[in-house]
Amino acid sequence: VNSSIIVKIIAIAVAISIYAMINNSFVAGAVSLATQKKFIPILKDVLVDFFGATIFISLGIAYLAIYLYPYVGFYVIFVILGPLLAIRFVMTLYRKFLNTKLEAMYALMKALEEKDPYTAGHGERVSLYCEVMAEKFDIYGKRLEDLKIAAQLHDVGKIGVRDIVLNKPERLTTVEYDEIKKHPVDGAKILSEIPSLKVIVPWIRYHHERWDGSGYQDGIKGDQIPLEAQIIGISDVYDALTTKRAYRDEYSNEEAIKMITEESGKGFNPELVSALLSFKERFNEIRVEKAPAYAGVKK
Repeated sequence: VNSSIIVKIIAIAVAISIYAMINNSFVAGAVSLATQKKFIPILKDVLVDFFGATIFISLGIAYLAIYLYPYVGFYVIFVILGPLLAIRFVMTLYRKFLNTKLEAMYALMKALEEKDPYTAGHGERVSLYCEVMAEKFDIYGKRLEDLKIAAQLHDVGKIGVRDIVLNKPERLTTVEYDEIKKHPVDGAKILSEIPSLKVIVPWIRYHHERWDGSGYQDGIKGDQIPLEAQIIGISDVYDALTTKRAYRDEYSNEEAIKMITEESGKGFNPELVSALLSFKERFNEIRVEKAPAYAGVKK
């Protein structure tokens, strides 16, 4: 390869990097001001995205342009336009494909939830609670989006649970509860078939594990449980407690917080319980605003 071409590519790489730092710093700053979230984690997230496939594609096209310029001159613009448009077209199709799969999964979850008026909107509320909790642990960008998707789909394994068990109006028997307890593993199996969702599979599988190891299905404990699974788990429990059931009334915000606090160091990571306490008013706002359509919501 001609050394002058290498020098030019290095120069282009440096220019792209400087542009990315300046441009993405402004973007991250604007997002930070608008959302009141920390600047550095946001900047880190957008830069990680940029310095992935984007920069390699940019350098590849730059190399092609430099190589062809002596032969075609100004017309090199039209030569490289084809690959650029092709890449854009393929990426657009891929995003549409992923969105279609997600929309199908969301539709399944909505149909599942709406079989029982008391659990309608459960996935959405858990997702919103997780988004609030994520602030405490500097979870932003792609990781936050993955967490919100996982929260929406955390109960997808219940698709395989019999309706007579899922919608039973009184407390479950031991056998019925054992059937319900399979849903994290079943959900993980379902989502593992979708390559773009593989990162959230362990979060789904472990969202019913407990800090002291007494959860299900694998009985892992402490930091063996992925942080995202812990966040989904505590948000799931809060929503379950503050939502009415056929066999009991819902608990108030304060009652639910008290019950969860009593499980600190046992069912839940003390750090997550502390975070929940600091966000309890925001949790309550979401709970009231997104409550299922049954009469009377405890304050």
